[in-house]
Amino acid sequence: MSIMGIHAGTGRSKNITVYRITPRNYTGMTNLDTGDARGDVFFGIYELSIPELCKSQSSSHLPQCENVPILSIPNFNVYEELIMEYEDRFGEYNECNPNPSTGIFECRSHGERQCWYEDDRYASDFTDVCSKSECHCEYISTHAVGKEPLPFGSHTPLPPKWPAQCRADFVPYQVTIEDNPEKTLQDVTQAECCTKCSEANSFFNYCAGYAYNAESSECEFYKYPRHYTKPTKGTTVAFRSSSRGGIFGRIAQFSDIMNGTWYSTEAPGECKAGQVVGQDCAWRLVKQTRNVNATCVNDNVVKLITARNESCFDGCGTDKHNRKSTCWIECLFDIISGTGQSNPPMTAEQIVAPFKKSFESSDPADGGCPEVPPCPSPWP
Repeated sequence: MSIMGIHAGTGRSKNITVYRITPRNYTGMTNLDTGDARGDVFFGIYELSIPELCKSQSSSHLPQCENVPILSIPNFNVYEELIMEYEDRFGEYNECNPNPSTGIFECRSHGERQCWYEDDRYASDFTDVCSKSECHCEYISTHAVGKEPLPFGSHTPLPPKWPAQCRADFVPYQVTIEDNPEKTLQDVTQAECCTKCSEANSFFNYCAGYAYNAESSECEFYKYPRHYTKPTKGTTVAFRSSSRGGIFGRIAQFSDIMNGTWYSTEAPGECKAGQVVGQDCAWRLVKQTRNVNATCVNDNVVKLITARNESCFDGCGTDKHNRKSTCWIECLFDIISGTGQSNPPMTAEQIVAPFKKSFESSDPADGGCPEVPPCPSPWP
């Protein structure tokens, strides 16, 4: 275990308001994930895509697609609003999901692809608790509050002077692809790289994304890119828009609009009685400020989105009000992204406004949501 002696700490801490959609009987933050307002409103609306998302065999591994009884109790979910004090450095974000057999939430590491001291996110911030004699640092993976930008999206601005051929069909990503390329082109421009990748359409000759090195003028094609690491200087990575089409593409666009953050808080880093954040431990729950019905919160957000173009749902026929139908789900996310709409894409501020309002008031007439009492014993 690479934790050097007694926790030295930064001596500094900050407070942050976070949110969590959760079964009623799971309270607090220990071994659970949370998000800022943008991050958690994304998760709440993203979950509305589950009926469509889970039709794909590649999504069957998602916890939302598995038969987890604790997640399937009607009207049992709540949104918690919490204030967390944390040591002002962030570690690895871990997914904390319920075990399908027990319903108990468990945190799972993604695993490291490089030593902690080779990762720019951690190299300078954790020298007091991590040793360079070992690649793995337990403090980063389980003690410090984990932090991660929303998944699915790119969160990458268009590169300067990006060729028109690339703008038409590709989305840039700030990553390096670790998989072996299907094909490599030498002495080409980035415009030619994009064009050739776009032209590769057959099953046996398909390009889902490329990596272009401006210094070597080398273009690598990838058919099914799976593994990524931190960006390599001088290399541009982009994926075809069509390869992220359907519900995946819609979710990715929503993720980019929200550009929120998720956090993980595990038991090893939690303060015990009398301990001080930044000196003895990495985080503590200051207090829970609200516990409200999740359906109320999500309905407030959905109402704002659907009111932007109710005519879109008219084309769904008998599925106009069926939130599990393909047509309704596609309309919802198309309205958000502005795809095929007369209105421009929605902004994060517009979408998060009814979400925050839900916690500011307990009166539904004022856009608020009523408090939900804690679960009685013997709930864990």
